[in-house]
Formats: sequence, C-alpha cells, structure tokens
Amino acid sequence: MICNFSWCEFLNILFGGLIIGIIASFLFVLITDYIKRWRFNKKYKHLKSAKNVYDWPSYSMKESDNRFRKESPNGAIANISLETSSINIILKHDGRKWKGKVRMLDYELGILTLKYENEHEYSKRDCIIGSYTEDGKMFDYILLIPVLNTIFRIDNKDNKLIPKYTYGNEILIREKQY
Repeated sequence: MICNFSWCEFLNILFGGLIIGIIASFLFVLITDYIKRWRFNKKYKHLKSAKNVYDWPSYSMKESDNRFRKESPNGAIANISLETSSINIILKHDGRKWKGKVRMLDYELGILTLKYENEHEYSKRDCIIGSYTEDGKMFDYILLIPVLNTIFRIDNKDNKLIPKYTYGNEILIREKQY
C-alpha cells in the first residue's frame, strides 16, 4: 500500500481544523453567555424601575419582632435596574444616597454590597427577593439583612476616626409589575 503524503494537505487539515475549533468555541461562549443573560432578565425583569423613577418604598422592621415590617414607610425610596448578571439598587433617604449591586446566588438569595455617595460608609447585606399577596394584590419585595447586623460608618470626631455600627433589617416593597 502506497501512501501519498502531501504537506499542503496536512497543513490545510491542521490549520483548518484549528480555525474551525476556535470559531466553534467562540460561538459556544457567545451563545452560552446570551442564554445566561436572557434567563437572568426573564427571572428578574419585573423588579426593574423606569429610568430615574424611585418606586420602591422602604420599610423598617418592628423593634418588638424584627421579622415584621412597620405599617408606614421609613422615608427611603429606591430605584432598581438590571445589568448583565446583577441587580443595581440606588436608595435615597434623609438627603443621602447609596448605590449597591446584588449578586444573585440561588433560590432568590443574593448578596448586596453598597456604598454611600457622600461618606466612607460601606455595607454588605444578604438579600432575599420574593413576592406575597396582601388584600388581593400581589407585591414584590426585597428584604435586606445586614451581615452580622452591622454597617460600617466612619465618623471623624476630634481628628479621630470612629467606626459606627447601625441600621437593621429593611424591606423594599412594590406592587407587582407585569
């Protein structure tokens, strides 16, 4: 049996296969990323606020039982937007504003990291997203639970930096948007 070996044919197969492999890998990554973003947006698009509209009132929890919210909002309002794989929250209260990003883990549980715009004040909070029915209406909620029930705020008194630990559980509620 005689084998006719051709370097030209060998190089065409080698580099042709390499190029096709690179193109196939690139397409696989693009399609996988698109599907991941599509699923995320489909799951959380109902939380999204209109641009520059703060339509998520915030409620503090009762001091007697931290599992139940107070009847009236605490004055803070939030705007929620979606990114590729995270939920952005901007919350305004008492003339202050913080921006945060929620990275969703699983089962409607995520981790919010936030920073106030006007001070060196940071926080990390657990975030639970869900919905409930009250008086025949559907509501979405975002429950924010400070990790270790603290928020780090650094005050400057007499040229000394003093960390403060305040704020408790907070819940953002809005009537369900379809």
